[in-house]
Amino acid sequence: MDKLLRSFLIIGLVMLAVPAIYSQTTPVAPAGSGESHNPYLIYTLEELYWISRNPEESIGKYYQQMTDIDASATVNWNGGQGWEPIGNNDNPFYGRYDGQGYTISGLYINRQENHQGLFGMVYASYASISNLGLVNVNITGGDRHTGALSGLIYGTVDNCYSTGKVSGKGDVGGLLGHAMLVNVSESYSSARVYGDNRVGGLAGSLRNGIIENSYSEGPVNYIDLAGDGMHLGGLVGFSQSSTIKRSFSTSNVYGNDDTGGLIGYNWSMSDSLVIDSYSTGKVTGSSNVGGLVGRINYGAFINCYSTGIVSGNSVTGGLVAEISNDVSIEHCYWDTETSGQPTSEGGEGKTTAEMIDVNTFGEWDFDDTWEIITGGTYPFLKWESGPGVHNNPALFGVTLVADLPQGGTVDGEGEFEAGANVSVTATVENQYYFVNWTDEQDNVVSTEVSYQFTMPPHNLLLTANFAPITLSVEIHPVGAGGTVSIDPEQPLYNEGEQVTLTAETQEAWIFINWTDEEQNELSDQESFVYTMPGHA
Repeated sequence: MDKLLRSFLIIGLVMLAVPAIYSQTTPVAPAGSGESHNPYLIYTLEELYWISRNPEESIGKYYQQMTDIDASATVNWNGGQGWEPIGNNDNPFYGRYDGQGYTISGLYINRQENHQGLFGMVYASYASISNLGLVNVNITGGDRHTGALSGLIYGTVDNCYSTGKVSGKGDVGGLLGHAMLVNVSESYSSARVYGDNRVGGLAGSLRNGIIENSYSEGPVNYIDLAGDGMHLGGLVGFSQSSTIKRSFSTSNVYGNDDTGGLIGYNWSMSDSLVIDSYSTGKVTGSSNVGGLVGRINYGAFINCYSTGIVSGNSVTGGLVAEISNDVSIEHCYWDTETSGQPTSEGGEGKTTAEMIDVNTFGEWDFDDTWEIITGGTYPFLKWESGPGVHNNPALFGVTLVADLPQGGTVDGEGEFEAGANVSVTATVENQYYFVNWTDEQDNVVSTEVSYQFTMPPHNLLLTANFAPITLSVEIHPVGAGGTVSIDPEQPLYNEGEQVTLTAETQEAWIFINWTDEEQNELSDQESFVYTMPGHA
C-alpha cells in the first residue's frame, strides 16, 4: 500500500474563546481646522484614529469630541496589539482635547512598549485633556509609563475618569502613568491597576505636579515583573516634589515595599505638600506599609487621616511606616481600631469614636473644606456629593464589575456591616457564558453565577468574568489534505444553537472522525450537526 494511504486525516473540533484578528480601521480626517474658533470635531473611532496617525499636526490645535465613541473594535487591531496611542517619544501630542463629557469605551492595548494609553505622550505646558471618560479599558503596557488616559503627560488634566483594567511594569496608573509638571483636577479612576514599581490608583508617579479634588477607588496590585517591587499607593505610587490637596483614595492596595493607602513613597528635593486628604482602603505589603503613606523623605502633611486595615511583614504604621530627613506632620490622625495599628512614625492615633467626633479635628477648616456627621461618619470633603460608604466606620462596600459588559450583568453590590451574609449574582447575555468570580487580586472565589460570602471588615471589589461562545476547527495532522466548513459560520453562537460541520477529503486521504480539544470523539460522520454548549 502507498505510504500516503497510511496517513490519516483527523479533523478535531476545538472550542476557543479567541476572536479572529482583523486589521485596524482606516483613519478619517475630521471636520474643522483645529483652530480655537474651528476645532477638529471627533465623531467616530476613525476620526480619533486620525489623531493617532497624525500627532505632528497637534501643535497648538484644538479637538472636540462630539459623541460617545465605541472603541471595542481595537481588540482586533494590529495583530492583537490594539490601539496605537496618540503621541509618542518622537512626536508627542501638543494639542488640547475636550471630551465635552462624552466617553470612549472598550479601548484595548496590549503592547510591550513604553508610553501606552489613549494618549501615549502629551508634552507641552499648554497641552490639555478635559471632560473625558474612558470606560472599561483593557490596557497592558511595557516597562514604563502606562495609564488609561495617558502613559506620560506634561500639561493639564481636568474632569477626566477611567474604569476597567490597566497593567504594566513601572509608572502604572489607573488614569495616568507618569505625570510630570502636570495639574490634575476633578478627576478619578476606578480601574483595577497592576504593576511592579511606582504604581498608583490614579497616577503611577507624580513629579513636580499638582493633584486636587480627585480620587481613586480601584484596587492596586503588585505583580512581580523582576523590577524593584516598590512604591505602590492608593492614589499615587511615587510622589516627588508635588502637591496633593483635597483628594482621597478608597483603593485597597496590595503592595510590596513602600506601600501606602494614599501614597507609596513621598520624596522631595524641594517643596512637597499633602493637605486636606485621606485614605480608607486596606493596605497590605512587605515592609514600609502605612495607612496613608509607606515612606516619607522630606515633605509636609497637614490635615490628613487614614482608617484602613494595615498589615505587613516589617515596619508598619497606622498613618506612616517610615520617615527620614525633614518631614512635618501636623493635625493628622489614624484610626487605631480599624487599622489594627497602635503606632505610627507620625500623626496621632485615635479610637473610632474619636475619629467620628468633630472635636478631634479642631484645627481643620469645616467651613470651606471639610464636613463631618458627628457620631456617624469620618470627615469627608465638601466637594464630595456627601459621605460615602468609606466615610462610615460601621459599613463596607461591595463593588461589582463585569469584565465584558456585553457578556452579562451583575447584581448585589451595596453597603454591608462586617460579618453580614452577602449574595451576588451574574446574569449571562446570549452568545456568552459565565466563567467565574474573581477578587481584587484575581483569585478565583467562585465558579457559580450566584456567590454567597461573609462580608469582611473592608471594602471589596468582585469581578464577574464572561467569555464569548465561539467555534473554530482545526485539521490534524497539520498539512493534511482536506477542507472543513461550518454552517452557519459566524463570530458568536447561542447556547443550544445547532451547527453543521462538514469535512471534505482530498485524494490519498481518508476521514477518521471529529474530536473535541480533549480528543473525545464527537462523530465518525464526515458531516454532522453539533449543538453549541454553554461553555468552552
